[in-house]
Amino acid sequence: CALSPTTPALRAMALSKWGMLMKKSGRSGEARSDVWPLVSFDMAWVTENWSQSGCDLWEEFTSDDFYWNRMAFVYSLNAAADFADSIGESAGSNYRSVANQIVESAKGHFNGNFIYECNGREKDGAVIHAIITFGEFLYPPTSSEAAKTIAAYNNAFCEEYPLNQQENGAGKPGILIGRYPGDSYAGGNPWQLLTAAHGEIFYLGASTWIKSVKEKGNYALTEEHKDWRELLYLDSDATILDLARASLAAGDSVMSRLWDHVKNDGGRIDEQIDKYTGAQASAQALTWSYA
Repeated sequence: CALSPTTPALRAMALSKWGMLMKKSGRSGEARSDVWPLVSFDMAWVTENWSQSGCDLWEEFTSDDFYWNRMAFVYSLNAAADFADSIGESAGSNYRSVANQIVESAKGHFNGNFIYECNGREKDGAVIHAIITFGEFLYPPTSSEAAKTIAAYNNAFCEEYPLNQQENGAGKPGILIGRYPGDSYAGGNPWQLLTAAHGEIFYLGASTWIKSVKEKGNYALTEEHKDWRELLYLDSDATILDLARASLAAGDSVMSRLWDHVKNDGGRIDEQIDKYTGAQASAQALTWSYA
């Protein structure tokens, strides 16, 4: 499995963002003549083929219904639509229409307990990555769906890695997560980049809730926040400011646990952390880990 159907979409997304920067810097003509043809070429493929079967984020598994892939299409189509609008092209409405169609198809990935990646690979760290990167278009980091997903994934990866069990038993806060339970690649360990993404969900949520406090003042949590209140062990009379502070602390706990396993390697961040010893493992200085 080596071909991902999201490649044209992500390429067009990056080009669209570059085109927007060109326009802002007074290079609208170049953006329209040099960048737009490349974006429209890729998006012509995406709008017709987004539902076809292809590889997952890890290039291991084949399906026509990966959550990460669906949301990558949605994000990319909206980026291309914004670029099209900015340079006076008419394709934006079609891109958004297709994006909305994909969003509808992805809603069923929340099964009531967590957001799943696909049938046969339900709990997958790619979902955590999708929440922080593409979540604005369906299930954002502040959503109840995200809270339930975090809870389910915390339990799964605690059971999966002896290192998590050991550190939990020692009273150390946080969690290390990896690609998916049952992973066997290079030992099937926690991944630095996914653990960092897990922490980022909490930071994004805290940022949103703090913004709400600044705009509306502090206020009591409602039924809307029930799953977050339970996840972060907040009292029934907790406020939105309490939620923001607890979410910030949760993000810090995840990142602190990650830091403990990378801090002694001179700034090098590898691909994985050995699930037994806690030492960095597999591909050294993996570029993706720094992102």
